[in-house]
Amino acid sequence: MNQKRDMQLLVLIIIIGYLINFILGFVGACFETNSYLQILLWQIGDTGGITASILASRYVGAKGFHLSAASFNMLGIVYGISFGSFSFTQLNADKMATLLIPMIPAALLVSLCKLFPFWTRMLAVLICIPFFIMYVNIISGTYQSTNWINYISFSGIQLLGLIWSYYIYKDYKSSLQAV
Repeated sequence: MNQKRDMQLLVLIIIIGYLINFILGFVGACFETNSYLQILLWQIGDTGGITASILASRYVGAKGFHLSAASFNMLGIVYGISFGSFSFTQLNADKMATLLIPMIPAALLVSLCKLFPFWTRMLAVLICIPFFIMYVNIISGTYQSTNWINYISFSGIQLLGLIWSYYIYKDYKSSLQAV
C-alpha cells in the first residue's frame, strides 16, 4: 500500500473509531443499567476509542507533535481501562476509577497539539474535572452508575474524539491541497 493511501485509510479509521465510540456510548446509555447489551455496546465503543486513539497517535506524531502523540497512546490506555472495567453483567467501579490517573497527563499533553484550536485543547484539560469528581465519588463510596457526572465525563471525552477527528481530517485535506 502506498503512503498516500495508507494515510487516507488511517484518517478514515480514526473518524470511524471515534464515531463508533460516540454513537455506541449514547445508544448504550439507553439500555438498562449493567445489562448485557449496554455493556456490549460500551465495550465495542471503547474498542473504537482505543483504535482511533492509537491511530491518532500515529497521525499526530507524523506531523511532528510527539508529546501529543504520546497523549493519544495514553488515551488508548484510558479506553482500555474502561473496556476492562466491565464484566458481562456489571461495571467494576473501582477499576473504572483508575482511568483518571493516565487521563490527566494525556489531557495535558494533547493540549500541546497545535493541530487543534485552543478551545479544543482546553476542553481536553477541562474534561478531567468531571472524571475527577467521578473518581472522588467512587473512592468515597457515593458512586452511582446513573449519576449525571458520569454522563458528562464520558460524553465529553467522546465528543472530543469527534472534534479531534474533524481537525485531523481538516489537516489531512489541507496537506493534500498543499502537494
